[in-house]
Amino acid sequence: MDNTISIARINERSISAEELKFYMSLEKANTVNYFFQKYKAEVDQGFWNLKFDQEVPIEFLRNSAWHLIQKDQRIKQLALDNRLLEKADFISMLEAMEEENKIREQMIQEHKIIYGPTKFDRRSYYFYYMSQLENQLKKIGIIDFDQPLDITLDSVAFHQMTL
Repeated sequence: MDNTISIARINERSISAEELKFYMSLEKANTVNYFFQKYKAEVDQGFWNLKFDQEVPIEFLRNSAWHLIQKDQRIKQLALDNRLLEKADFISMLEAMEEENKIREQMIQEHKIIYGPTKFDRRSYYFYYMSQLENQLKKIGIIDFDQPLDITLDSVAFHQMTL
């Protein structure tokens, strides 16, 4: 599947296949742990498509990733509404990561102290980015991140997503 294809829209922002795959990578270990704890399932070649009772790991993984996307989109929408963020799409987060990495590289060249990693990868930057947004929202008194979302899902593309 083309990673640039839009599989959903949340509050008029496109969610790409690449973004869903990224979120699936974040939820992969939790999914494996869930199936191991509940069914004593071991990950092997056919694991992701096996049925355990009425549950299939790849479907569980997609749904877990989808719920995390929705949670994050709520936070991003609040950050947009409160002018803490200019753009809330996945590409903007990746561009912000590249910019942060350039700043860190410059600090290294200037022998300045860097807190945290010298260079972020997607996963580590995601956690940094989202925790920064949450902390900024809390600083201005927003602690309830639950809000309605306008969601349009291309269920065919969504259900075709694999690892």
